[in-house]
Amino acid sequence: MDQEPTTRPAVKIAELTTHAAMLLEAHADEYLRKNFAITYHQYVLFAVLSEKEPTDLTTLAACLNVSKAAVSKRLPGLQEAGYLVAVPAEHSKRSLTVTLTDKTRGILAQAGPELEALLHAKLEHSGLPLDADLLARQLEVLVSVLEDGDE
Repeated sequence: MDQEPTTRPAVKIAELTTHAAMLLEAHADEYLRKNFAITYHQYVLFAVLSEKEPTDLTTLAACLNVSKAAVSKRLPGLQEAGYLVAVPAEHSKRSLTVTLTDKTRGILAQAGPELEALLHAKLEHSGLPLDADLLARQLEVLVSVLEDGDE
């Protein structure tokens, strides 16, 4: 007798990780808007850029898994708000090199640990023996296995 689709482990894992990601994003977005006047998507862009800067739009877009046009569209507003600096690249006047401002580095330095603390507090408050660091490592392994493509 076949099980219902939602009780199969693979389906359940996919459903739960998708739902958990949506909830984490929503909570983070609300917190970042309230305390730093940025969105979760902006935070992710800044965090990725902080690991790659200085970088060009093509590299940044690839790291974010979005199109170069999507990054280009957001750039002027982020520059005007003082979050990023974009200057013509040395190797090509048609390319831009993007870096964070000190203002944005300060936001990342404060917001990152605060978001981590909120997650840990939620897990502790639940009373369940959940370990955020262990869960993150397990999800990294799962992603690695799934990306490997071996069957």
